[in-house]
Amino acid sequence: MKVLQCPQCRKGVWPLLETSLRFCMGSKPCHSLPSPASPELLRFHGDLQAFMLELFKCDMYSASKGEAGGLRSSVLYRVFWSLWERSTLASKAVQQIAQLLVQASLWERSVSEGQERDCERDRRQTLVLTLQDTLGVVVDYWWQEYSRLNRSLVDKGLEDLAQHIAILCQDLPPDVLQTFVPGMVPTRLRMVTADAIFRNVCCRNGIIIGAEPISLRKIVSSYLPALGRLCAVRTGGSRVSRADSGGPRPGTEPTSCSWSTQGTDTGMASSLVNGAGLGKENIPRGLNRVNTAGETLLHRACKRNQVETLLQILALPGTDVNVKDHAGWTPLHEACNHGSRACVEALLRHRPTPHLYSQVGGVSPLHDSLLSGHTDIAMMLLQHAGQSARMVCRNFCTFSILEHEI
Repeated sequence: MKVLQCPQCRKGVWPLLETSLRFCMGSKPCHSLPSPASPELLRFHGDLQAFMLELFKCDMYSASKGEAGGLRSSVLYRVFWSLWERSTLASKAVQQIAQLLVQASLWERSVSEGQERDCERDRRQTLVLTLQDTLGVVVDYWWQEYSRLNRSLVDKGLEDLAQHIAILCQDLPPDVLQTFVPGMVPTRLRMVTADAIFRNVCCRNGIIIGAEPISLRKIVSSYLPALGRLCAVRTGGSRVSRADSGGPRPGTEPTSCSWSTQGTDTGMASSLVNGAGLGKENIPRGLNRVNTAGETLLHRACKRNQVETLLQILALPGTDVNVKDHAGWTPLHEACNHGSRACVEALLRHRPTPHLYSQVGGVSPLHDSLLSGHTDIAMMLLQHAGQSARMVCRNFCTFSILEHEI
C-alpha cells in the first residue's frame, strides 16, 4: 500500500489514482506533470488504473469469501474510508469518484475532429468504464459489508450518495444523462440515482414526487403522469398569469406525490416555474412562517439538510436566496455551519448565486464551515469562488486546517 502513492504527495492510494485519472482527462492533478502528455505516459496511466481496479475487485472477492480478515485489513476500506467515515457510503473519496465520473462523461463527448479521433474516443471510453467499474466495486463492497448488520443504514447511504450524484448531474445535457445513468454498474445505486434525478427535475418544475422508495406503483402513479406533464410543457405549455388563476385549467392543475388533481385556490399564485404549474400542493408547508429568530423555511431546510424542501423553495419565483434572519445569518451560513453539503451544492448551483462574502461579526460562510470543521464544504466554496476567496481566507487563523486537508 505504501508503494501505491504519489512519490511527491505521499497521501495514499486514492490520491494517486485521482491524480492519474485527472491527468488523463487533462484537468489539474495534485501537482504539475509533463504536458502535453505523451502516448506512452497515457498508456502507463491506463495500465495503472486497470491494475488498481483489478486489485479492488480481488479485495471485494476475498471479502465475500471471508478471506479479507475484517474491515481494517481490507484494501477498499483503507483506500476509500477514513476511521470517521466507516458508517457512511458517501465518504469524501467516494464523492470524488462520483464527481470524476460526471466530469469524465462530459469529457468523453468532447472529442475533437482529426485523424486520431477514433483512438482518442476509445481511450476516453476506457477511462469512463474504469470509473464506472471502480464506483461499482466500492458501492457493492460497502453494501456487502453492512447489509447484514444494518439494512436501514445501507439504504440511507445509497440515498445520500444518489442525492449527491443527482445534484452533480443537474447541468448535464440530456444526451449525456441518458447514457450516464444506465452506465452505472451497481443496479441498486442506478435505481436510487434515477429516482433522485427525476425527483429533482420534478421539484424544479413545481411537481412534487414522494420520497418513498422506488416501486412499480410509484412509477405508474407518479412517474408516468409527471413525464406526461413535463412533455406537455416542453411541446405546448404556456405560462398562466395570476389573473387566470380563478379555477382549474386543463394541463395546468397542481400535481402532488399521489397525483391527485384539484382546483387551484383563487388566492394562490398559479404562475409556472420553468413551465410547470405551482398549485397549493406544490408549495412547501410553512413557506411563509418565520420563527422567533427570524429564520425562514429556507434557513430551517439548510440547517436540517432537507434538500428536497430546499429545491422546492428555490424553484418558486421570487425566492430570495440571501434572506437573513434577525442575527444576519443567510441560508448558506446555516448550511455551512451544520455541514449540510448537499444543500450547499444546491445553493451554489442556483441562479442568482448566494452571496459568498456575506459576513456576520466577520464570519463568512467559508469561515463558518472551517470553524465547524466541515473542510469539504470549505473546499467546495473555494472552488466555486476562485482564487480571490483563497486570498481573503489566508488571513483567517483557521485556514491552516483547510490547507492540511488539501
